[in-house]
This record gives sequence, C-alpha cells and structure tokens, in this order.
Amino acid sequence: MPKKIALFSCGWAFDLLHDYSKGVVKRMQGHDVDLYMFVCYPPYVEDEIKKVGELNIFNLPYIEDFVGVLILGNAIDHVGVFESIVERCRKANVPVVTTGRKHEYAYFVGSDNYEGAKSIYTHLVEMHDIRNPIFIAGNANNDDSNTRLETLHEVMEEHGLDSSGIQVFYSMWEPKLTVDYIHEKFGSKKVPLPDAFVCANDTLAIAVCLALEEIG
Repeated sequence: MPKKIALFSCGWAFDLLHDYSKGVVKRMQGHDVDLYMFVCYPPYVEDEIKKVGELNIFNLPYIEDFVGVLILGNAIDHVGVFESIVERCRKANVPVVTTGRKHEYAYFVGSDNYEGAKSIYTHLVEMHDIRNPIFIAGNANNDDSNTRLETLHEVMEEHGLDSSGIQVFYSMWEPKLTVDYIHEKFGSKKVPLPDAFVCANDTLAIAVCLALEEIG
C-alpha cells in the first residue's frame, strides 16, 4: 500500500499552490507515495460561518494515516489555523515541512523576505527620497506581509526618518478592495499622493497601478 503525504493550503494563492504541488508530484515520481491535498477558500471579508465552513476541510484527515505533512503556511493566515494543523501533527508524531511560516516543530523552506525587502526599501529611500509611503498590506495575520512592513519601518528609522507616519491599508489580499481604496482616498484629487505605494505582493501592486491609472 502506498504511503500517504498530506498537503494543506488555502486556494487563494493558486499560482503558488499550482507550482508547489506540481513540484511535489514530480519529486514523488518513482516512489510508492500518494499525495492528498486539502484545499479550501475561506473568505477574509465575509461572514464567520462561511469561513468556518471552508476551514473545516483541514479537520477532515486523520493525521495518523500519513507519513508526512506539507503546509503552505503563507497561504494559511487565518488566526490559529496554521498552528492548529501543526499541533495535530506534533501530537501524532508526524513530520511537517512548512513554507512561508516557521514553527518550532516543523522543518522550514522559505524565501528571505527581510533581505529582499530591505534592499528595495533602501533603494527607495536613498535613490528616490521616499519619506511618506503608504503600505498596502495583506492582512494582519500574514507573516510575509508583516515582515515586509516591519522592514520598511526599520529602513526608514535607520536613515533618520520618522516611520510612525507610515499609512497602512489592510487589503485582505483583495485587489478589488485595493482598487476601491485608491478611488475613495485619492479619486477626488483633494488628498495628495504619497511618495510611494509599497505593496505586500505583486498582485496588490498591479491593482494599485491600475487604480492610479483609472483616476488619472
């Protein structure tokens, strides 16, 4: 009987999930292993009942049936959900590999958000004289978004700038909410634009660019 590996992820990060799962399947070829994917689409801005209903798929598998668990941690950023999955694995003594979010029990594979963000922000401050950026964040529970925001504060302070005035808009990873925010805040032209919009990911950056173009 093939061994079983479980993969947990929210499906909103579909491009990440697609590439990640494709790589896992490729690596599994030639091994007697089956991959079981547990994916859901919990809302960030709708009612609590729908969110709970979607997230319940993570409670479906009996963890003891699996020899290993993969978690796309940066795609699961609802409060306590990531931690709950890892804790179930720990109690079952099942090894875990996470991406995007670290946990003391799990092996971790991830990108260096800090150094990459610091390089970009240093360029913005030193070459473009940025003083009052607006940060378009994901949501308040996402480690990637938070690291990038914290690094922006750090770089500005290191350059003798007051970072307390950084405006933050939590988009909940919704491009439409981001577009609406730009239209509502800057569409009348009565509010001056910031020196820069710093975005938590490329999708939000594209939304900002489109919205700014729409308002001229």
